[in-house]
Amino acid sequence: MSVNSRPFAKNAIFVDPGTSATGSFSKVFVSGSNTVFERIEYGTLTDPHTSSHSSKIASFPAGTYLIGPISALAIEAGSAGVIAYTDK
Repeated sequence: MSVNSRPFAKNAIFVDPGTSATGSFSKVFVSGSNTVFERIEYGTLTDPHTSSHSSKIASFPAGTYLIGPISALAIEAGSAGVIAYTDK
C-alpha cells in the first residue's frame, strides 16, 4: 500500500494536561508515559449528548493509540498531554 492511499486523520489538536476537549475524535495518541485521563467518553458527539463514560483511567504507555469514536476526554493535571484526531 502506498503512503498516499493510506487512510489518515485530517485534523488534530493537542490536549494539554489539566484541560478537556469535546468533538468527534477518531483516535487519540498518548504522547507521554504518565498520561492519566480524568474521563473518556466513547461515542459520537450528538445533541443531546449521549455516550458511555469512563472515569479516572490509569496511565497508558507512551505511544498508545485509543481508537474512537471518542466524544469527550479530560487529561489530569500533572500528566502528559495527548493528540486527538478527527476525520473532518
